[in-house]
Amino acid sequence: MVAEANGQEIFGQDIKTLFEPHPKNKLNDNIINFYLAMIQERSKQENHRSVFAFNHRFFTKLKKNGWEKVKRWSKNIELFSIDLILIPICWDFEGEGHWCLAAIDMEEKEILYFDSCGKDDRVSF
Repeated sequence: MVAEANGQEIFGQDIKTLFEPHPKNKLNDNIINFYLAMIQERSKQENHRSVFAFNHRFFTKLKKNGWEKVKRWSKNIELFSIDLILIPICWDFEGEGHWCLAAIDMEEKEILYFDSCGKDDRVSF
């Protein structure tokens, strides 16, 4: 283990994939979870908005099985008291994973969707 943030661990092999010049080396689940855990941990500091980040499996389970199967993932969190809720999404296209992020901004009362490819047609709820 190289580092730990808010219960998420990251390993050397995860970081190594970011620097190897190979088309298959992309962001993996551990990197996504670790980065979001760091953001969530930082949000506990004074003068930062509160953040809750779901892990990489949340959206897939929600889409496949519905709210009943994932509602316990936030049972100890009062979601309506959080300023920003982050939901990582990995779309699988032809065996390739593509990461996007949904953000629910409770203060502004809006849902934001970030996709580096700008392909809005990937959203199907």
